[in-house]
Amino acid sequence: MVKIEKVYDVKFFFFIIPFLLLLSILNVFMFLKGTILLAILFPFLLLLGYLFVYCGLSSYYSKKGRILVKNIINCQNQSSDENHNAIILLNSEINTSSFWGGIDVLINAFGKKECKYRIYCCNSIGDVDTILKNPHATSIWLFGHGWRGGFSLYKKKNLIEYITLKEKVERSSYIDLIKKTDEYPKKEFIAQFHCNHTSKNRSNISLPELLLIDSSDYRNSYVSNYKMTPFSTVLALKNKVIDRIKCPS
Repeated sequence: MVKIEKVYDVKFFFFIIPFLLLLSILNVFMFLKGTILLAILFPFLLLLGYLFVYCGLSSYYSKKGRILVKNIINCQNQSSDENHNAIILLNSEINTSSFWGGIDVLINAFGKKECKYRIYCCNSIGDVDTILKNPHATSIWLFGHGWRGGFSLYKKKNLIEYITLKEKVERSSYIDLIKKTDEYPKKEFIAQFHCNHTSKNRSNISLPELLLIDSSDYRNSYVSNYKMTPFSTVLALKNKVIDRIKCPS
């Protein structure tokens, strides 16, 4: 049974709890001093500051991942006859970086462990299908958009189109993609670093549930319980998932 893990995000510990404590102390002080208006406005200013910091960190990690992939490594879409970790970048046609946060963390970890890997830029369902069928792609790392039971490919050129033209999207549930499981080689490890909330209208069966060699050990996969951000992806990689990397023989 694949373990569904809580989104690893320290905002609750490093931001919300201290902020609430500080808010309580300052509000009491303000009311005692008679500055009622400031006491009313302070929570909103605090929330705005929190959102600014959190969004700033997400943007920073996204940019690092995008620069690494686009300007340094690029994509290695050619199939390999050596066993390797396959990093699948979904939605790679979009000129934004909101879904590549953490790529640099993962690649640096592969380098330290001397692990073989390849990066695949996927712009169609067929691209993803080809990689999953590759017996030499022994571990799968998915980055992009999706839900627990599938992924989404947004056919946009920029962030404005992504926000406004919702009809330009191609979706595939994993169970529909893998209709004949025997055609797809089992994988040693699978991580879904896209959003993993459940859908009311589509299958919520994750890829690890379908293709893992051993789904009884939670260390063979990573599927979060809700939506992911670049910040939470980086935190999950650094604090939980990096130790689960499997270097192919």
